[in-house]
Amino acid sequence: MKSIRNKLLKSIPFLIIIGIILNIYRYSYDLKVNGNFTIGKIKNVEYSRRGKYILSYEYYVDGKRYIGNTAVYKFECLKSNQCLEHEFKVIYSSKDPTNSEINLSEFEKHKSGTRFLTIDWNKE
Repeated sequence: MKSIRNKLLKSIPFLIIIGIILNIYRYSYDLKVNGNFTIGKIKNVEYSRRGKYILSYEYYVDGKRYIGNTAVYKFECLKSNQCLEHEFKVIYSSKDPTNSEINLSEFEKHKSGTRFLTIDWNKE
């Protein structure tokens, strides 16, 4: 009994990691398959930790307001809040508009996080 219990306890972290990866893939796949584009504005920038900032952006789908967040590393746009109210392209899922991603154009290289599937930002 102890052997089976120990094996189960050891497999839990592995199963959690697999679950996280599958969830990230699911959100990426949803945007790839059901993605529509709109314009969003950066509304807030907050320091998180370890040199990361959280950008909050808003976008509208069928007249309804949505808020998205993305993590970024420090970059020039953050100084003196130049980014606030700046417009960027946003992709959202037509099935779940809360699932979104912002394209920070020339600042994209400063984003942290992972998407498993690439998005064609030139597509309309």
